[in-house]
Amino acid sequence: MKRWITLLMISVLLAGCGTKFVYHHIDWFVLEYLDDYVTLTDQQESLVKTQIHALSQWHQSEELNNYIVQFDELLELNPKTLTLEQLQQHRDWIYQHYQSLVTRIFPSIYPLANDLSDKQVEEFMQAMAKRHQKYSDKYAGLNENETRAKYQERITERMEQWLGELNNEQQQFVKLWARSLQITTDDWIVFQTIQRNEIKSLLEERNNKAEFNQKLYKLLYSQEESYSPVFKAKLNYNQQTSNEYILNIVHLSTPKQIKHFKETIYEWRNLVRDLYMIDS
Repeated sequence: MKRWITLLMISVLLAGCGTKFVYHHIDWFVLEYLDDYVTLTDQQESLVKTQIHALSQWHQSEELNNYIVQFDELLELNPKTLTLEQLQQHRDWIYQHYQSLVTRIFPSIYPLANDLSDKQVEEFMQAMAKRHQKYSDKYAGLNENETRAKYQERITERMEQWLGELNNEQQQFVKLWARSLQITTDDWIVFQTIQRNEIKSLLEERNNKAEFNQKLYKLLYSQEESYSPVFKAKLNYNQQTSNEYILNIVHLSTPKQIKHFKETIYEWRNLVRDLYMIDS
């Protein structure tokens, strides 16, 4: 469900002319995404289109400029002197963007859920279980070294999105980073089961607006309450560890990597600016 809500914001972060197409046809992409989970009737599809259109209008007029402001702040950063406070500030801003979307779309979820049949709910839950099983299968049978190798691969991909190809010293930090993290794959699998049960309980209340919205609010705004104390501790540790290694790697940025970082931000900023100017 969180992925459905963030589709609109994710589309803005895709590079190239294709993003403009996605942005201006977001209703179609949302429907394609929902189709992976549940088969909607024509009336339900029309309802989704109406809600997405209203969300898009708001996003274009009120949110895009906030992204431009953050991109401008990023362009002012010097990677070689990046501080923990600056890193956390930008994480907080991204979270605020997400919260704005959640708050805006929150009232639109009940009418669609209320219109779902028992058969559609069952179809949705089966599709979610299948999606979660794919995550479980991805790590099934892997030993610790193999799991950490996957962590290392993912870390490298994410860092190179920002900096381009990493040098040898930075790659050594990535290896240390992957070795230092506490493995959370089993914890995520347990949480996904809890999440499915919470969503099932939510949809069972789809004819009771007050109860539905109360459970939906917890699901969207207080997801962490469903984490076990051990899982929370692991996530906090991993976040602090990741902060340390991000700073170490970024502080080693070469002039070429800094250029790559700036160009990436410029591309995103110009894309959002074009969307904002066209739709203002």
